[in-house]
Amino acid sequence: MYAFLILFIICTLLHRLFVICFNLIPASEGHLNSYICGVLSDLSLIFIVTALIFFVLFLLGRKEFYKQIFNYILNILCVFVFFLYVAHLRYVEHFGLNLRPMHLHYLKHMSYDLGPSMLLSSNCTLLFAGLALFFFIASYIFFIKKNIIITPLKSCVYCLFLYALFNIGVIKIRKYVTANLELRYNIVASFYYTWEITKKQSSPGYVKNIDKNAIKIRNLLTAKRYYLSEKYPLWQKKLAEAETDTKHIKLYEKLKNFIRSEEKKHGPWNIVLVLSESLRAYELESFGLNDVSHKDISPNISRLANKYAVRFTEIIGPSRGTRLGQPAAFCSLYTFLNHSVMNLNPNANLKCLGDIFKNKNYTTNFFHSSCNKYDNATTFYTKHKIDNIHGQEEIDNNSARGGWGFSDHALFEHSLDVINNITQPSMSIILTLTNHHPHKIPEDIPDGIINKKLPLEPHQMIQYVDWSFGEFFKRLEEENPHTLVIFTADEGSLLNYMGAEPSYRDLRRNYRLPLMLLSPKMPEEIAGASCDSLGSLVDIAPTLLDLLGDRKIQQQFMGESLFHNKDKSYAYWADTIFAIEKKNNKITMSKISNEYGEILTSMNSLNLLYPPKDKKQKM
Repeated sequence: MYAFLILFIICTLLHRLFVICFNLIPASEGHLNSYICGVLSDLSLIFIVTALIFFVLFLLGRKEFYKQIFNYILNILCVFVFFLYVAHLRYVEHFGLNLRPMHLHYLKHMSYDLGPSMLLSSNCTLLFAGLALFFFIASYIFFIKKNIIITPLKSCVYCLFLYALFNIGVIKIRKYVTANLELRYNIVASFYYTWEITKKQSSPGYVKNIDKNAIKIRNLLTAKRYYLSEKYPLWQKKLAEAETDTKHIKLYEKLKNFIRSEEKKHGPWNIVLVLSESLRAYELESFGLNDVSHKDISPNISRLANKYAVRFTEIIGPSRGTRLGQPAAFCSLYTFLNHSVMNLNPNANLKCLGDIFKNKNYTTNFFHSSCNKYDNATTFYTKHKIDNIHGQEEIDNNSARGGWGFSDHALFEHSLDVINNITQPSMSIILTLTNHHPHKIPEDIPDGIINKKLPLEPHQMIQYVDWSFGEFFKRLEEENPHTLVIFTADEGSLLNYMGAEPSYRDLRRNYRLPLMLLSPKMPEEIAGASCDSLGSLVDIAPTLLDLLGDRKIQQQFMGESLFHNKDKSYAYWADTIFAIEKKNNKITMSKISNEYGEILTSMNSLNLLYPPKDKKQKM
């Protein structure tokens, strides 16, 4: 027993040492250290469990009956835990996580199509389940033939060794860029970190004196703002005001006059906000190429950008994660520390695009390819006056699918079928999914569109996204031309290394998102124009309302119109909030305190972002 404890201490110390070393080494050089960390971590787990078993057996003494019961329970528990891990490999594959309790929560609340069938359809799951069965059956046959008594100690050590091998194996097969980080933790560490996160989220008051500290959140915001309350520090009387950027004033005036004159002639515009899954600006030729291999893979988006659109070329994604991008675009709300309002408090009081356009007698819609319960979509969007929420439950089950859900083309077709049958003006959000890993080209694309000689990701996937959006706009032009389309993405990509702090060049490459305002009616004198104002997804809602002339609206927007002389934005990466500033045509990036993220999270949890009702005012 003492020998096991000593080995445990040695492995734990070595594990910590390698973690420290790994943090100082970029990922490209740290794979070996990372795997060693993982092995030592799993070995330390084995030794501590072994020590605990010895301790229980010591307490039981010579009570053979209780030892036998303990033996049976432990064997069953070992098998259950191991197969539980195997069953969740699909979620490990998707979310880049070790086994965590939240996966059980997802499985419990998902529909059958996205829950068990998602597991069963995974080749990775079937492979490892088969291997697990083989190892268990073969080993128990071996034990029986050799007349080896299967003791609790043998069962635990055997199961944990298998766990260690499978844990390293599945991450290695995935070849995911965060594998280095994952391999540093064992199952106990994973449960601990999940518990820590849950504890923080269930204790929203962890920022002391939130009433006094919340006012600091205003320090993040630029432009002139008309605040209405100290209790709700973001509550504003109307949109933020600033001088129009002289560089883009002609474009602003022409675009604004076009939108408002068309509205006077033909009534309120239909609005469609397309959030394209994981699409980065550097992948699209019309937004400037970082990689010449991306040339000619997005011809439809390039054509639309030149003929029907105004581009915004310097939009930096505020963070990673679809659940973080949606509140940014829909509610003009930054999300720091990865605590999305959709998960933390989906019933939070906010004024979002759904609330605003519903008050203008619009029919409001949200279309996506996941199940309606995913990320609390039904709760969140219903709270914010979305009339129709259409997920995989409403889409024809015979429609084409990608790697995780219905194809973008199927989603666009379903969305247009619904929108075209609405008699009053509509505001719709379309959240696509095909470009999400695991990457798979849906079968609904015609032959000849995809160049199969190119890599699947991102090249073939971008070709599919480009084709499906081109088909969507083509049909929209024919059937519903009085529409403004905002085309953007939900999130940036993970930086391709870990450990070192990114430069703005790194951040721009990975976090810069495409943003276009399109209309089938776009005048030739405007089409193809671009605006290089420094912006974020939080600037979409105020820019749209500014162009429509709806400036006197109470809201909690953290963004402002992109046609202002805007010089600051924010991005959250690697547990750090970065301020990005533009001065004298030079862009710099600097860290700011994570206190702002903690304050914003607490305001979210305590419902201090916006009051239950608007304040009456003379408009």
